[in-house]
Amino acid sequence: MFAYKSTKTVTDKKLFLSLPEDFNNKEVEIIIFLKYPEKQQNNKTEKQKKQNLISLLDETPQWDDVQEQAFAEANKYLQSWEQK
Repeated sequence: MFAYKSTKTVTDKKLFLSLPEDFNNKEVEIIIFLKYPEKQQNNKTEKQKKQNLISLLDETPQWDDVQEQAFAEANKYLQSWEQK
């Protein structure tokens, strides 16, 4: 296996490569990684992360008392079944 590694900057969602002659008229596999993804993702402060979690939890559906009671009754009924 012959590998070619290069670091390039993507501009306008496009990437241009000039490959060595050995690659000419050959099928190649292209794998692209962000060079430093952990630095880009960890820019959020702990306060921002906590706020994002709170926002996410606030947006999730909540059961009211009637729905919770209906679930409890259905669950109790199902638990009473015998398994064979």
